Amino acid sequence: VVKSQDKNVDFGIEWTPSAQKVGVVQGNILLNPPVCVGPSYVVPEYLTLFPGVEAPLAGQVLADCNMKQVNVLQSRNAAADFFLKTDVPKSARVVGFANNDLGAEFNMASPNYGEKLAASWIPVSLRDWTGREFQRMYSDEYGGYNCLLPSTFTNNVGAPSGLSPSMLTIVLNDPTLPDGTEDPYYNPLLSVTPWTLHYLPGTTTYADTPLVPLAAFASSNRVIDTEPPDQTPVIASVLGPEFEAGPLLCSSRSNGSTITITSVGDKLVLNPDYDPAATGVPFKITRHYGFGETQGWVILNGTVPLTIESWNDHQITATVPQPASTGRIMVYRGDNFRSTEIGLTLNIVNCTTTNVVAVPGDFPTIQAAIDAPTTQAGALILVAPGAYTENVILYKPVRLQGSGTGSTIINANPTPYENLQIWHDRIELPPPAGLGGAGFAKYLMVNPFTQNEAPGIFVTGETEYPGGTVLNPDPANPGYFNKGNPFRINGQAAIDGFKLLGSKAGGGIYAFTGAVGLKISNNEITGNQGNYGGGIAIGVQGMGWTGVNNKNIHIYQNKIHRNGGVQGGGGITINDYAYDYLIEENLIAGNFSRFNGGGINHGGVCPGENVIQRNQILYNEDFFGALLNKAGDGGGIYIGGNVAGGTGTGNVTVNANWIQGNLTGSGSGGGIHVFAANGEDLRDFPGDPANWYTIKIFNNMIVNNVAANKGGGIYLQDVVKSYILQNTIVNNDSTATSNLSFEAGAANSTPQGAGIVAEVH
Repeated sequence: VVKSQDKNVDFGIEWTPSAQKVGVVQGNILLNPPVCVGPSYVVPEYLTLFPGVEAPLAGQVLADCNMKQVNVLQSRNAAADFFLKTDVPKSARVVGFANNDLGAEFNMASPNYGEKLAASWIPVSLRDWTGREFQRMYSDEYGGYNCLLPSTFTNNVGAPSGLSPSMLTIVLNDPTLPDGTEDPYYNPLLSVTPWTLHYLPGTTTYADTPLVPLAAFASSNRVIDTEPPDQTPVIASVLGPEFEAGPLLCSSRSNGSTITITSVGDKLVLNPDYDPAATGVPFKITRHYGFGETQGWVILNGTVPLTIESWNDHQITATVPQPASTGRIMVYRGDNFRSTEIGLTLNIVNCTTTNVVAVPGDFPTIQAAIDAPTTQAGALILVAPGAYTENVILYKPVRLQGSGTGSTIINANPTPYENLQIWHDRIELPPPAGLGGAGFAKYLMVNPFTQNEAPGIFVTGETEYPGGTVLNPDPANPGYFNKGNPFRINGQAAIDGFKLLGSKAGGGIYAFTGAVGLKISNNEITGNQGNYGGGIAIGVQGMGWTGVNNKNIHIYQNKIHRNGGVQGGGGITINDYAYDYLIEENLIAGNFSRFNGGGINHGGVCPGENVIQRNQILYNEDFFGALLNKAGDGGGIYIGGNVAGGTGTGNVTVNANWIQGNLTGSGSGGGIHVFAANGEDLRDFPGDPANWYTIKIFNNMIVNNVAANKGGGIYLQDVVKSYILQNTIVNNDSTATSNLSFEAGAANSTPQGAGIVAEVH
């Protein structure tokens, strides 16, 4: 039984008990509560649970509480509570259900029938307030999980139970084991979702913990396979001969210009044939991503072959000829002639004049390297292989260079919550502590930093804005966001060679404003969720402020797959005033949007000449429930003004893309949807078509796309000037299963056009 030295309430916040708790007053008599009257003992020097911590009543002689004296009154119950202790605080217990919040279970044999679809077999990580993992478990076939976990030793707080709850975070579908490697049961089709709940000693917490699909078709429990085929070479890392240990080669080298390329080797991937109801079908299978034993080719810049010094399945050493310039490294196997899907930039620079920074050689984190006063505009930050749990803020025009998508990983999930607060402070506080975002938000009259918070990499350059507000500006008293860091030179700010995953609200990469000339290349962006865009987002949705300057952004040769957009596109989202953007040679596959644009979403007016060309846009999906938000259009590509008759879209050319297998589950435009391309341009230049915005759709392969309403291939609405030339548009379907296809009161829907559909203006 409890004795004085067993106290555990002398820690944490001091609570002042009510004076009325001393006793109970009946008439004018104070009735004392039961008192301890057991055998006497001497209180020892230290507390029982915490040896070394002095007991407050040490040395005093007290009565043991294994007997109590009770005042017995007529017609009253006599009660004496005896408090028992365990040697450690009693564990709490959690019994939870992980469910896919956008899917429903239709299997009548499942215990979840009629409920949400289970998130089967996913890892569930329990973390304390510092982010340290102390327990990892796995959901079962039906999404259930349970475990014992630490509770609390703080009692007597001002709460009905008298116990201070232990606040712990459950991270559903946590991708990373404590040693930094990927959990083999991480499901890239689903979001990484943290839930912070409270736990009490001896109490079971029942946790209904939903997460959402990030990949196309995951809401119907389908496994979409966007991983490379077996026996495809996949680069883990490229390391040059320089001591910085990254893809760097000093141009002043007269010899020894040999680089080392390492393969990923065996990798566990989702089994496309997996069926939770079937026996003997594994959840994941192994594919081999080595280089093969037969010597192949290593090509620089698409045309320059490197001299092979050694070649095996795991590693290649190759010499770069002189002279050579910075360019992309690609590997081609010699036995099956397959090439890597994602290359890597080999930086060949003058090392005496280039500011080269190494992570973790010079700085422990990517953010510390950017923050360093010695890291100036144009610096090259080389990031060595490793797992980096960061939400990077790229506020200087510098080049972030990873060592390869198979080895340099940024996990953007902001757990614990303190990481999220740190990110907001860096963005919103005034200089020097932050970038001054709070003042910018005051001018805009909205806070754009809460909508798309904590992406993997947040990019912003210096932005000047008037004083006052957007409704009542004061140009005479301008303010600045990120003052002193203008982006002016194309390519001076760049992101290359990373795998980005795990973001829960900001997407993989978010270029906010002032990101002039930003280049995003050779990255694998997967498993992210973003309000504006799952993979990459540019600008602010519907801001309508012409001071945003995201000009000449170049997004090329990336693999953007299985990301989820909430109020934007699944793969890439381009918002207002992204002047002259170029999106080319990307693989954009298996992304999922709850808004418009499963693969690519262009929303708002973008002046200049904007180009989407030579991309593979495959098997992306718009969620059928997006119809509730007056959205759900453009399974592959959505190009739209913000409102009909508004600012329009700007000029957009869609050229030589492979657009296949995309689905809009409730709307129109399975392959391409164009809406409100023209508006103010017609009012500004009536009768002058040369000044009207133009949509050009040239030389594309648009096949096997599906729309639940109209235009399985291409759909046009309020598009006055457009050209659709030299495309292959075949085998597209319009199912007319959307409620938009049903006339009021009709039992059957009205059949809709499938190849190309243009609505009346």
